[in-house]
Amino acid sequence: MLEAVMVQLAGRRVPLGDAKHRLMLAMLVAAEGRLIPTGQLIDQIWDGDPPRTARNLVHSYASDLRRSLAAGREGSAEMLPRHHDGGYQLLVSRENVDLCRFRDLRARARPLARNDDAQAAALLRQALSQWGAGGGPGGGPLTDMNGTPVADCRWLQAYRHTLREEHRATLIERLKAELRLGEHERITAELADLAAADPPDERIAGMLLIACYRSGRQGEATLAYQRTRKRLLTELGVEPGPDLRDLHQKILNQDPQLDLPAAPEARTEVGRADRSELLTATAPAGHPTAPAGQRAAPAEQIVAAVTDFSTLIAERTEDFVGRRQFGALLWKTFDDAAFRSGYLFVSGEPGIGKTALLAKLVRERELVHHFNSVLTGITSREKFLRNICAQLVLRFDLAYERLPADSTSDSSFLLGLLAQASARQRVVIAVDAIDEAAMAEEAQNRLFLPPTLPPDVFFVVTTRHPEDMEFYVDERRDMLLDERDPENGADLREYLNMFLERHRRAMTRRLAALGISERAFVETLVDRSEGNFMYLRHVLRAIRDGTLGGTGGGRVGELPRGLKAYYAHLEQQLVRLASADPDRDLAILGVLAAWPAPLTVPRLSRFAGERVSLTRGVLRRWAPFLNESPVGGEPGYALYHASFREFLAERLDMSDVRARIARAIEGGQA
Repeated sequence: MLEAVMVQLAGRRVPLGDAKHRLMLAMLVAAEGRLIPTGQLIDQIWDGDPPRTARNLVHSYASDLRRSLAAGREGSAEMLPRHHDGGYQLLVSRENVDLCRFRDLRARARPLARNDDAQAAALLRQALSQWGAGGGPGGGPLTDMNGTPVADCRWLQAYRHTLREEHRATLIERLKAELRLGEHERITAELADLAAADPPDERIAGMLLIACYRSGRQGEATLAYQRTRKRLLTELGVEPGPDLRDLHQKILNQDPQLDLPAAPEARTEVGRADRSELLTATAPAGHPTAPAGQRAAPAEQIVAAVTDFSTLIAERTEDFVGRRQFGALLWKTFDDAAFRSGYLFVSGEPGIGKTALLAKLVRERELVHHFNSVLTGITSREKFLRNICAQLVLRFDLAYERLPADSTSDSSFLLGLLAQASARQRVVIAVDAIDEAAMAEEAQNRLFLPPTLPPDVFFVVTTRHPEDMEFYVDERRDMLLDERDPENGADLREYLNMFLERHRRAMTRRLAALGISERAFVETLVDRSEGNFMYLRHVLRAIRDGTLGGTGGGRVGELPRGLKAYYAHLEQQLVRLASADPDRDLAILGVLAAWPAPLTVPRLSRFAGERVSLTRGVLRRWAPFLNESPVGGEPGYALYHASFREFLAERLDMSDVRARIARAIEGGQA
């Protein structure tokens, strides 16, 4: 799967058919045992523009794959059970799939980082070896799809991007572990090759500088910094970030902090006891560290407390562009000597790109992070505190094997961890959508965020309208993402041009049919969007795919202005669809707006009082405005963005929607 879609049974390669057969199998492997509805397979294989016979073709592909598996080894057809219209799933042991082995090995290595770097590095090398003898993506994952009729499939392109990013992140984790182990001379050449690749990566550059310096080549470290700075200025128009600048200055000053740390104490009872005694002295009051003799194993309870936002981060950063000046200004704020610690509030209208910006910062800077969301039910202070405290323990190697029982009762344990972590280096924590977090009691901050922070601790917090929310803090700065800002307009144009280039063939046909030039198309959408990225996201995909939310047969200039008017435009388009009943569509979507977590199709149908088949049709029609995530082994659905939820709340009587849900629950239909 990592190199090509290939099945081997009894030592022989199994013929899998043409590109669409292999593409469908790749989708089933990527689902890792989850059932994929037939409708979703159709949408993904044909990019939302299926032939009339698509459902029969999917069933035929499944039958062909079953026959191929059966021919390879008796009984193997049962790996792909017959589900027909319910969907399909691939039942195969994880150890028999290179993709699953890669991810499982990486997951095993993560909690070992800094506790047992030798074992972590060994597991990460083993994970990377799943990509082939070279341990790298080479020509890219799923290379057998190149040059086939499905080469431009959006699902395929997105999944390849995800796999490349996972490979790069794993490679960086391995190199960091090896650098901590003192293997700087061995990995310098590899780091130099990676630093020269595209795009420039400050994390790689930083490791190269340290490796050169520890190898006694301070001059080469300085040259590497200068090359990186030149590339960043030439290619991206930005200066290196504060972390890389600080590292370069330390190299010039020959700062002893850059020397290889002393080897950790031997894993003996005496060594653990000494370390425990040392760290107990700095532990938060009332929260002792793990007793001696209990710190040998990785902190499994700590790892389990971390909330995984990797899918959200990957999805929100996939098409990210711009915000360069904003990012530079943000880090400049943290360097202000008058701002020693505190909160930076980033605000803007719904859809302006706050979550995407924060996701980009998290990904580039590897920040401790938490993304609140009413739509997915992530709003509680308990979940926030567990997640952030667990990330701090793991990131800064703090001496805890489990979170104390009272760690979520207030912010005292969090403050203690922040004090320990910031004694080592600056701590920046990203918190998205604070306005979607559960309401706080009087005179308390949402999520129990502390009013006063230790020195060199900063929270970057996003919200829509900060003036609508009481927040009690000693030090605070505010930054606005303004849709009228000239930089925002430039970013919108960059986003539009990137989309046109990425989908050149499809968009050339669409623009020709609409009778509009690329330049006029870009300027019209910049004007109609009123500076809103969410507007562009929906409109561009709908125009490309010819689906709900596009021009609907009209001209681009007839599209409504602004995101709120765009949602109303969707309802008007539904009226013209013979197969759709706008009121029933919105009533089903209203259940998703009212329920604080993703819902499976059967449960959504029961809450809405509608047939399952009708509900599936609504979900297919509104797929671009929904998020899908697994719920108990089945696909679960939630609204994609809070702005759509707000539109539904204005359009519908939500008290009636909630009453209908309550009746379904009381009637035992939930």
